Amino acid sequence: MTNTVFWQTIADYNRMSWPVQVLLVLAGIVLTWRLYRRPAPGVRRVMKYYLALLNGWIAVGYYLVACDARSYNGVMALFWGVMAAVWIYDDVVGYTTFERTRRHDRFALLLCLMPFIYPLFSLLRGLHFPLMTSRAVLVMNGSTVGSSAGFSGSGCGVGAGVGSGAGCGSAPSALLA
Repeated sequence: MTNTVFWQTIADYNRMSWPVQVLLVLAGIVLTWRLYRRPAPGVRRVMKYYLALLNGWIAVGYYLVACDARSYNGVMALFWGVMAAVWIYDDVVGYTTFERTRRHDRFALLLCLMPFIYPLFSLLRGLHFPLMTSRAVLVMNGSTVGSSAGFSGSGCGVGAGVGSGAGCGSAPSALLA
């Protein structure tokens, strides 16, 4: 797979699915807020099915449809499809309670803000939606490695999809490109 194919699949995905991404993000915000304010059993159950839908969307909408040109799209779609099935299974067995312990409130807030960080960097760089993508270039041991994240990310039940299969790494020499 070439670098051009990688970036083009992200741009195509954002172009074709941005209305769905917006709806998924808004639904995630509402559900997360409801789970935070009034974690009733019905809200907990709806959140599990929302997460199943979200993971199913990543499997089908992103990897099977938008990333058809990538050689590894089937494996990634399978992974995210299994994750969707896990949330449905979890509803049946009742393993995840979404009980709040307040021990990790700051970290949870950071995770909830993550889907908005990459688009913010893209906007600050002068890019526009639906084609915007952030790209971090990491320089490690004299070699350059490209790592990226597109408009959509996931975290805290608020994300709408996946921007890349690579993800962003962290290094002291990370530069925005």
